[in-house]
Amino acid sequence: IHLKFMIQKRKKFETKLVFKARVKKRAKKEETIFFGIIITGVIYYIFFESLSFGGDYRYELFVFWLPTILGFFVAIKYSFVAEYWSSLLVEIINEKRFLLKIFYPLFLVIITFMYSVMMFWMPSNIIWDIFNKIEAQNNRIEIFQYPIEKFNGGKRESIGFYFNKSWETIPVHYKVVKPYLDKTPHNYKIKLEVKKGLWNHYVLESWDIEEVKNH
Repeated sequence: IHLKFMIQKRKKFETKLVFKARVKKRAKKEETIFFGIIITGVIYYIFFESLSFGGDYRYELFVFWLPTILGFFVAIKYSFVAEYWSSLLVEIINEKRFLLKIFYPLFLVIITFMYSVMMFWMPSNIIWDIFNKIEAQNNRIEIFQYPIEKFNGGKRESIGFYFNKSWETIPVHYKVVKPYLDKTPHNYKIKLEVKKGLWNHYVLESWDIEEVKNH
C-alpha cells in the first residue's frame, strides 16, 4: 500500500506548477496550526491547568467525545488523511496481503483518532478548564479528608486516594513523598481544601498530610 500526499482538486485552467504550490501552501498552513495547538496544549498543561477531582458524564460527553468524534469526521474530509480515506476501498481491494487489508484500516482509524484528539479535544479541554476555574473562584472553600491509599515513589511520585469513590492522585516531588514510603498509607489521611467547579469537579486550592490518631 503506497501512502499518498493529500491531493486537492485541480482548478480549471490551473497549471500543474500553481496547483502544486497551492497544495504545498495549504499543507504548510495545516502543519503550522497542528503544531501550534500541540505546543499550546503542552504549555497550558504544564503551567496553567488546574488540578481538579471528581467527574461527571457531561465532561466525557461534551468535552471529550463530541469534539473528538466531530474532529474525526472533519479530519476524514479535510485534513492530511483525507486522501488516504478517499482511496481506502481501492487500496484494500488491490492489496493482496491479507494482514495489510486488516492492518491498514485499523492504522488509519488510530492515526485519525489521535489527530482528532490533539486538534479538537485539547482545545475544548483548555476552554472547559478555564470556565471550570472561573466557576470555582465564585464558590467557597470546602474541606474534605480521605484516607491515603498509596504513596508512590516511582517514576511518577504521587499520593493516591479515593475522592467521592473516584480514584485520584496528587503529583508531588520525591522529597515530599520519601518520608512516607516505608509507612503504612492507611495510618495517614489527606486534607483537601477545594472549590466546587463545573459538573461535580472540585478545583484543588491546598492539601496537607495528617497522621490518623489512635494508630
